[in-house]
Amino acid sequence: MSRVFDLDFVQGIADNIDSKVVPILEEANDESVLPALNGLDRALYTAVTLPLALSYSLATATVTESMAGAAEGFREMCEALDACIADMEEIDGVVASAFGGGAGAGMGPGGGAARRGGAGAARGGAAGGAAPDMGDLFATGDMFYQAGSAASPVYNAIIKTCGTVIVAPAIAFGPAVGIIASSIYMNQCNPGDMIKTGGSWFKLAGVNWAAADAPMAEVETITDDNWSGADAEAFKQKAAEFSYQLKELAINAVTLAMELLLMAGILTMYWGFLLTCTITMLSFFIQLCAVGWTGVGAAAVVTAANASAAIMNLNVKAIESQITMIAGICAGIAAAFSVVTISLQKSHGNDVGVGDILGGFAGNALEGLATFGVRALLMTPMGRHSMTALQGVGGSAVSLGSGWVLAGHLGQAASTWIPTYQGDGDWKWGAEGGGGVGGGVPDGLANWWQDDPSETWSNPDEVKWS
Repeated sequence: MSRVFDLDFVQGIADNIDSKVVPILEEANDESVLPALNGLDRALYTAVTLPLALSYSLATATVTESMAGAAEGFREMCEALDACIADMEEIDGVVASAFGGGAGAGMGPGGGAARRGGAGAARGGAAGGAAPDMGDLFATGDMFYQAGSAASPVYNAIIKTCGTVIVAPAIAFGPAVGIIASSIYMNQCNPGDMIKTGGSWFKLAGVNWAAADAPMAEVETITDDNWSGADAEAFKQKAAEFSYQLKELAINAVTLAMELLLMAGILTMYWGFLLTCTITMLSFFIQLCAVGWTGVGAAAVVTAANASAAIMNLNVKAIESQITMIAGICAGIAAAFSVVTISLQKSHGNDVGVGDILGGFAGNALEGLATFGVRALLMTPMGRHSMTALQGVGGSAVSLGSGWVLAGHLGQAASTWIPTYQGDGDWKWGAEGGGGVGGGVPDGLANWWQDDPSETWSNPDEVKWS
């Protein structure tokens, strides 16, 4: 790819997001997706906690209208993001090419290796003074950050709504739908937050790159007439090393930002598919309610639902395998950059400690693993539905049954509405963005930890540009 690496095209993508995507997201927040999803949540919560056959019959019209509105709003958002995701993939290749990765770089393990292999060439160019024009990365990052901020509540509503909606179909239809429920409950990552994080990395890269030019500008003012000798040469060397350090960090930040934006795009498509799965299973459940559970067509509805769920599960697991692969690449890049950064920074006069670079990353990783572990524990069998279909009188699936299994399912549904601590003394319930597994306790504790975290084991709450 012959495009000059000046990131002007990245700015164009950010402008496109700012002018086209963000207005759609803001409109969705105000008029389309969020009201529809919140209305759906209320209808379904009422239905799950009351006799289901009666309440779902009463709520069918509300549910259908709400899901149609939510699906339409999400479809518009996906269409608007689709072009941006394609551009993000192009960015990935351009960055790899600029870093010396060649035309074969891109997504996938080979692309990741090319990027890692090419990073040294870019660092060498920066150290030699042939710096590429990074453009206005700070403004670009700010636009991505604003887009992520607008998208985050929409994603959050979709994620939580899918978690509520899938409960009743999983209870009625059994393990095949339970696998879909498992994917919904165990993959709660918000793509909007990833876009925000990618924007923050862009902003950091912009600040570092701009700061790197300052010492070299001072060096250019030095002549033999105004300053010469050993001190002058030492100053020039230190200025060059300082500039190198900042540019190396900026290149790392840009590459990580690209990976995060790509991951956000893939997760957007993933949640679009999970929303489709949820709507489909809900439609089967409404059909089951329509035949009165004991009607002649009940067995046919159950069979059709499980057949559709089995096909959907193949696609869900295929997408998850790709996400896992790319997540591994991102983690590998982050780890490799950390190791390289420590050695390169030290060789150029900046003796950084491992804890300074890896402390926040390790803290985030441990927090994520703990949250995942608690979620996996509390969602078996309540959320994962890893059981046979509940049996009614006579052994046929004609009722929701009773006992601990039913209590577990209903507890999972109710848990999505229990207030969750958001940090800074703020509590929210399900319709406002709270709720979660275990009555919201794990998420609340994670937010409480972030109120006053250890400086060694966390990233700062905000980056102050000086």
